[in-house]
Amino acid sequence: MLYTMATRHDFLKESYRLRYKDIQGVEGGGCHLNVYLPQDVTSAETLPVVMMIRGGGFWVGAAHLIPYNQVHYLLDHKVVVVSIEHRLLPHCHIEEMRHDCLDALRYCQERLGEQVQEVHIDGSKIGVLGWSAGALLAIYLAHDASLNGGLGPLAISVTYPPTDMSGSNNRPKSDFESKLEADSTLKAQWDSLMHGPASSDWSPLPPGLMPGQLANVPPPQPMPERMIMFFAQIHSETLFTYLYDHDPPYTQPSPLDIADSHFPPTAIVMAESDKVIPISNSQALYDKLQAKGVPSALFTCHGMDHIQAECLATADPWPANRKAEWWEAITQNLDFVLDAMGVAF
Repeated sequence: MLYTMATRHDFLKESYRLRYKDIQGVEGGGCHLNVYLPQDVTSAETLPVVMMIRGGGFWVGAAHLIPYNQVHYLLDHKVVVVSIEHRLLPHCHIEEMRHDCLDALRYCQERLGEQVQEVHIDGSKIGVLGWSAGALLAIYLAHDASLNGGLGPLAISVTYPPTDMSGSNNRPKSDFESKLEADSTLKAQWDSLMHGPASSDWSPLPPGLMPGQLANVPPPQPMPERMIMFFAQIHSETLFTYLYDHDPPYTQPSPLDIADSHFPPTAIVMAESDKVIPISNSQALYDKLQAKGVPSALFTCHGMDHIQAECLATADPWPANRKAEWWEAITQNLDFVLDAMGVAF
C-alpha cells in the first residue's frame, strides 16, 4: 500500500474516549483510553487492535500525544488503534503503572467490543506499541499478561526502550531530598504537588499540538509544578529510584530479566543518535531475545535523536536526507507487528 507521509500525518480526533478503570483520588475519576476507528469497514469484518503506550518520562504524557502518522498507517490496514493512559509519578510508581497497563489490555480483550458498535473487534488479536517510558511498560505488559496462563499481546514494538536501570537516574532518594531541603521554594512546590490528586493524563500541550512543536510554543508561565519536579528529578538523577520507589538495587525485575523464551515476537526501533537512552539498551534487548529464540527484529534510524520517532513530520521536521529512511524503518517495524498478529498487508 502506497503511503504518502506528506498528507497523512494529520491529528485525529478519537472516535471514543472511554474510562477503562475507576480509581478514587485520580483526576478524571481514573484511567481512560482513546479509540481510533478505521473507515470503510464492512459489517462482515472483524478487526484486530493495536494498543499504544506513549512516552513522557513517567511524569507527563497524554493519550492524544501519539505519532499520528503511525496511527494513520495502522488505520489504513484496518486496525483499531487504542491509546491508553496510566497513572504517573510522583503519586504512583512502576507497580501501579504495570497494573494500569494490564487492566487496559484486559479491557481491550474483554469489554472494548461491547462499547464500540461501529465495528467488530477481535479481542484475542492485540499488539502493543510503546515509546521510551511506554516501551518499558510494554515490555512489562508482555510479561505480566502471560502470567498464570493469561492471554498476552501477539506482538510488541518498543522504540528506544530503557532496559538498563544501572547506568543513570539511579542515585539514592536522599540526593533528591537534599535538593528539596536546600530550596524552600522547590520544597513547597513538591509538597503542593504531593497533596494534590494523582494524574494519569497530563500535558502542557492541547490536543492537535505534538511534542515536536514545543520549540514553536512559548513555555507555560508560570512553569507547572509537575514540570518543575520532573526536571528536578532528572537533574538529581533519581528518576528510576522514584519510579521503583526505593534505592537500588531494585526489587522489580529488569526488562532483560523477563525477556525469556516465552516472550511474544518483538520489534525494536533504535534511534542511533539518542542522547537520552543509550542505544546499548535497544541492542541488549535484541541480543537477549535472539539468544532466547524469540522472533525479533532491530530497526535502526540513523541520525535520529530521542522523541523524534514520536513527532509528526510537520511538527518537528525530519531532515530531508533522513525522512525516507526513517519512515521505512518505522513502517518495517509496524509491518513486523502486523505480520505477527496475522494482519494481511
